[in-house]
Formats: sequence, structure tokens, C-alpha cells
Amino acid sequence: MKGAALSDPRLQMLANKIPKGAVVADIGTDHGYLVCYLAEIGISSYAYACDIGEKPLENARREIQSRGLETKVETRLTDGLQGLPLDSITHIVIAGMGGELIASILEACPQARTKRLRFLLQPMTKAERLRKWLCQNGFEIVAEDGVESGKFLYTIMEVIYTGKVWEPEPLYFWTGKLPQSNCPASKALLGRVAARLRRAGEGLSASQKENELGKEYLALATEIEGIIKGEKP
Repeated sequence: MKGAALSDPRLQMLANKIPKGAVVADIGTDHGYLVCYLAEIGISSYAYACDIGEKPLENARREIQSRGLETKVETRLTDGLQGLPLDSITHIVIAGMGGELIASILEACPQARTKRLRFLLQPMTKAERLRKWLCQNGFEIVAEDGVESGKFLYTIMEVIYTGKVWEPEPLYFWTGKLPQSNCPASKALLGRVAARLRRAGEGLSASQKENELGKEYLALATEIEGIIKGEKP
């Protein structure tokens, strides 16, 4: 159905964060559901469905053709951001892959370090490593929200490039801007992060060699639990 909501809450939240008139590049597009939805409801003025694999792109082409969107969505066989017309793109979505891979995609494209672009990043794993890389490379997370998809919880980061490199407290790498989010899933995601750190901390504390790291993880877990309870700003 034209304009029907996306079946994956991750993709729907990403779509909700893109303004009308945007030119969007979806990196790792798979079937192209996100860009097709944006084009179909009139949010994007143009969109690129990008993937490193020919098979996913063929799936995207079929989806585009079946919905009559050939003049609004273009497929591109790309390795990350390579070869894209970044001067004409306003929003870049990199979703559904590990945080380290997302960082490597941004690392490989110096042209992406511009204040004109806005990034929507949705790591499936290693969100803390992605946040650290962003801080160390002049990118800023301006907003972040948790989203529930099936039995899983993920974060979606709205990111811009400022050129400012900074080193926040270690807690930030694990929480990002989630404490400032009003989405119910954000608090639930923080709870899972705290539980993960507590399990890891308890395991490491049992080892004399890793005892200090274990203590650090347990302290971080306690801080996050305090945030969830409203005991910390």
C-alpha cells in the first residue's frame, strides 16, 4: 500500500528523522525499503539505494520498479560512500551493520567530513566503539534514540561533522545521548548496556590480571543504573 508504514521499526524511526526535500543515500540498502518509502510518501526529493553487493542491489531494483519509482530512486554499486555525488546529497543513512564497519566507511571517505551533510547511523553492535571514533574524528552526535525491533534494542544516532575532536568521560562511549532521549526504548537500551557491563565486570573481577578493568565496568554499570533511576543528570 502506498504510504504504508515500514514494517521494521528501525527503518521507520530513520524515516521519521529525515526532513521533506532531502536527498538521501542509503548505504547497505538491501531491498531498498527505506528509500522507496521516502520517495513514495514524498519526503525525499531524490534517493540513492547503495550496496557493495550486486544481489542486494538487484533486490532493490525490483522493489523500485514494482513501485514505479525509477525517476525518484537510483541504485548505486558502491563500497561505502565511494563514488557518490556527495555535493548533491543532504542525508546519509548507514544502518544495519556493526559500529566498527560504520566507522571504517566514514574513515575511508574524507569528503564526508563536511558540515553540510547529516548522518543517521544505526549500529547493530559496538555502538560504544562508534561513539569513540566519532569523538576522535570531529563528528558530533546531536541526538540519539533507542528503538525496539522484535526482541532487540538498537540506537539511532543523528550525527554532524564539526571538526571538533574531544575526549569525553568513558561513560559517554556507553551511553551517548541516550540519557537525554524521551523514547521509552532508550531507557530500556541503557538497562541492557548496564547489565552487559555488570556481567562483564563480574567476570573480569574474578581474574587477578583483569581485576582493574572489571572494577571499571562495574562502576560504569552503577553509573548507568543511576541514570535510569533518575539519580544522575
